[in-house]
Amino acid sequence: MDASGISTAILSITVPGLDFGDLQEVARQAREADGVELFANSRGVYLGEPASEPLFAELNRRRAVVFIHPNQLPGPKVPGLKYVAADILLDTTRAATLLVTSGFMARYPNMSVILSHAGGYIPYQAVRICRASAPSAAYPGAAAADMVADMRRYYFDTTLSGNEYTLKGLLAFANASRITFGSDFLFGNASLMDASTKGLDAFFGGGQKTLDETDGVPGGTWNVQVVLREMH
Repeated sequence: MDASGISTAILSITVPGLDFGDLQEVARQAREADGVELFANSRGVYLGEPASEPLFAELNRRRAVVFIHPNQLPGPKVPGLKYVAADILLDTTRAATLLVTSGFMARYPNMSVILSHAGGYIPYQAVRICRASAPSAAYPGAAAADMVADMRRYYFDTTLSGNEYTLKGLLAFANASRITFGSDFLFGNASLMDASTKGLDAFFGGGQKTLDETDGVPGGTWNVQVVLREMH
């Protein structure tokens, strides 16, 4: 990192994998990192399920930045449907929904949670998801609005989402300060990354455009700054 001029480290505790209950290992590895990366599900167990509660309690205690990335869906693949086309969006949506409906986001407010790929389906179907999920164990009353508010606390990166349709929908849901740059480098498809980056430039006027009242985001500004520095 020093040789490459990189000063920020995000710890991945998903490769080759870490048991949700291995808190000592999380603490040991996270001590020098600026954040942690988690898969939305690990062997079919999703973030937000009871098994992951001790992990999130520890991450909350450390005021951690948590980056959630999709994994393979726990189930058979659909012939003719590419994983990167739809499954990754559903995997993120499942975890993000469970973290809210289980009450994790409400119980652990000290974490800053980033959803990759513009949050999957969350920004566009949050109201429907929360209405269908209420009441839940964490929200025994008719509290769909409370769950939507928790979903709006997420941060959303722009990985492979640089197009006007996605960005307009995302900005209608999330405050601009909650949107962070993402590219999928180095594992993403080069042509997809290039198209998304060009789409961001086109939408935001080559990085010079400011989001204001005329753009439908009152008081907002486009946030492509270093996310960890801004969150802490």
